[in-house]
Formats: sequence, structure tokens, C-alpha cells
Amino acid sequence: AADPITADLITAAAPFVPGEDAVTWLLQDAELPLDADEAGRYCAPYPLLVSVAAHDDQLLLLDLEHLGYATVTGERDTAVGLLRHIAAELANARWSEDVEILLVGFGHELPPLNTDRLRVLPDLTAALTEIRVARLRIATTRAATGTGVVQGRLSGSAPDGWLPRWAPSARPARP
Repeated sequence: AADPITADLITAAAPFVPGEDAVTWLLQDAELPLDADEAGRYCAPYPLLVSVAAHDDQLLLLDLEHLGYATVTGERDTAVGLLRHIAAELANARWSEDVEILLVGFGHELPPLNTDRLRVLPDLTAALTEIRVARLRIATTRAATGTGVVQGRLSGSAPDGWLPRWAPSARPARP
């Protein structure tokens, strides 16, 4: 059998199984419910799942949608570099094909990576307005279908209702 794939997550759904501690989950020889061709007709359950660090053969993955809000601290160039890495990964990841990335204060060079997914916005106010519209659409879809976001994506019901947006900003936070 192949080595298991390990993901560090707060919560996870099948086909992940618990690992050695409360935040480690494994994917090992899983019986996936769909083959690759059939899966292409559904939304990815975790479209904002990204790698933020690597050590040996392990990746640290974060589900940005589950986090909702996160702050990257440290030296500015390093922090903005991490945001660039995440934006580029989401622009090219197959499971993120329905994600819209709204860049604020950096990344003017990134949209050519994927013009369908990446846009540079003039300020955080414009990005937050678009995030609110997306959150309202998702909440309306949840109410109409009676299902959660991940389950709704996997069911194929109302596929346009589950599309996430992510807005990384390199603008300093105001006190």
C-alpha cells in the first residue's frame, strides 16, 4: 500500500480518518465515492484548501474558508510572499476552479496566471463588499437547500450557490 497522505485540519469529513492527535487526519487507501470523470461534474468540497508549509514529506494544509479570517504576521516581504504563494496555488489548483481571488495591495503581476480566478481590487472596502455578496449567496443557498456548504457542493445541488471568494490583503491592519 502507498504511504498515507497526511493533512492537518481542524475538522474533516470522510474519506479522512483521525490520526495520532486531534488535528491530524489521514487519507489512506480510501474508497472514494466517485471516479475522476464523474467527480468533475461536482464542486470541490474544500476549494480553499492550500498548503502553507512543508517539512520532509508532510504538508501543512489550511482550509481558508473554514478559518474565515486569518492574519499573517512577521516581516512584510515574507508575509506578502506567503500570500502570493497561496494566491498562485489557488489560481492553478484543480479543486479551486470555482474560487475567485480578490487581491488587495499586492499581486498586480498575478492575474495572468489565471484571469478567470484572479483580480486586483483597489482597496479592502471593494473586496469586503464582494465577500459580503458571496456570503449572502451561500447563506441563501443553504437556506433554500437545507444543507451545509460541503454537503451541498458534494450533492451537486445549486452549484453556483456555493462559489467562494477569498480576499488576501497586504494593506496594514488599522488599530
